[in-house]
Amino acid sequence: MVAHDRIEVNREPMLDRGKFVLVAIFALLLCVHWGLSDWSPQPYGTAAIDGSEVELFAPAGGSPMLIFAVAAVLLFGRRKQLFDSLGHRPSWTIGVAMLALGAGIERWADYVRAPELLIPSLILLLLGSAAILGGRPGLRTVSIPALFLVFAFPIPAGLVNKFVWPLQLWTASSTEWFLRVTGFAPEKFADIVMLNNHSFQVIETCSGMRMIQTLTMAAALYSVLLFRRRSQVVVLLLLAPAIGYFVNFVRVLSIIFNPYSEWSEIHSLQGVIMLVIGVLIIAGLDNLLQRIETRLPPAPITPSEEQTHPPLDNWNRAIVPVGCLLLLWIGNLVIQPWTPNVMHTPRAFQLPGVLAGSDPRSLKLDRQFLGSVGVTNWLNREYKFDGSKVRIQILADDRLDRRGSVLSRKTSIPGRGFVERSHEVVPLFENTFVDRYVYQERGFRTLVFHWFEGVASEPVEIVRNALVLDRGPTRRNEWALSVRLSTVIDSHSTGEVAADRRLRDFAAAVRDALQ
Repeated sequence: MVAHDRIEVNREPMLDRGKFVLVAIFALLLCVHWGLSDWSPQPYGTAAIDGSEVELFAPAGGSPMLIFAVAAVLLFGRRKQLFDSLGHRPSWTIGVAMLALGAGIERWADYVRAPELLIPSLILLLLGSAAILGGRPGLRTVSIPALFLVFAFPIPAGLVNKFVWPLQLWTASSTEWFLRVTGFAPEKFADIVMLNNHSFQVIETCSGMRMIQTLTMAAALYSVLLFRRRSQVVVLLLLAPAIGYFVNFVRVLSIIFNPYSEWSEIHSLQGVIMLVIGVLIIAGLDNLLQRIETRLPPAPITPSEEQTHPPLDNWNRAIVPVGCLLLLWIGNLVIQPWTPNVMHTPRAFQLPGVLAGSDPRSLKLDRQFLGSVGVTNWLNREYKFDGSKVRIQILADDRLDRRGSVLSRKTSIPGRGFVERSHEVVPLFENTFVDRYVYQERGFRTLVFHWFEGVASEPVEIVRNALVLDRGPTRRNEWALSVRLSTVIDSHSTGEVAADRRLRDFAAAVRDALQ
């Protein structure tokens, strides 16, 4: 009895020491990742869109402060389990690996000034510290709040560009189909739906991409807060994207039929209302799944590990995470961030001012249509060549801003409302192959030659964009270019052949600038 009383008395100071270590680690994590405090993932290329639309519905946007707050609340709600986990056998392999990887990402993020990379760094350092201090129980306790932070990481621009345009087209097609089966007579031209002489363009904020992200996050949070079974969580997460697409589809219909939707405030309000409806649909689906689950046999309860020794009795283990975070904090204060060199203007911009006796006409760039396409510098001209108009558009991206990427299907499209009729790959210059498209926009057709320069394959570009490898010593000292030549196809039988010859002759005339 005497020995037992002595152990109970000595546990309290040990527990206080464990709390002190946890507070110190959380404080160091905040200091190391302080760059996230004023980080705002303002979406790329949305200057032409109303501010509230950008904040709520831009495809690559986010609300990181809200996500950080939710993760902090989830972690605070697990504080008792976290304290109880202290002192369990440390998971050294997992912990050290996560600390090392997280430290490497944090150093890279600070050096190249990429605050968004501090999010995976924070996740890994938090999980690594928990694995060392609390072993597997500590890792399990921290895993849900830490992994919830994934929703704050912005989707790489290459992935946004890959999916947002198909979503725009699918939304427009779904809208046109519904209007037709309900007795209306709409017309659809790519991303534009026309009804009763009024046109509605499905821009990026109406594509549904952000709604899908938000409702998936809501489904995950809903499942965590209500402690749903794993099978139920999987079903909710799998169905959340479909619910997001459906809710956005209804939102687009409401915008078309609401005569006041042209007002940006009403436009945004409709989106918020549909977002709330989406959350209610998820709640209703969860309630249905819960009723089904109650009829199933209960899941076996796995006994939790018991605390058999005083918390954090081995203080050497705390040195590893604390020392790692201290070194990172000192590195942030001492090591100077990388600064980019000035890149020369792309050679492709050195086009002749006069061509075939014709002065070029400068054209505007449709920023709203391009959306998330990365454009640092651009040239958009119309020449009179061979008796017809030829347009050349060059988009240049220095790749310093990872929020945008020039690698996008939209860069080949002459503008909003153009429908692709044919596509093939053809040679243009020696060792230069280009995409040859025929587009139709209502009453006329347009021939397009399009190609990229200075870019790798799509998967490589997405990885480089996600890891911000075009800043720092891994930077490529060349511009990423999208080049598009286009001309209208005459209506006579040989119009396409003549347009093809015209573009090839034009390309030959400006070849020195384009190569």
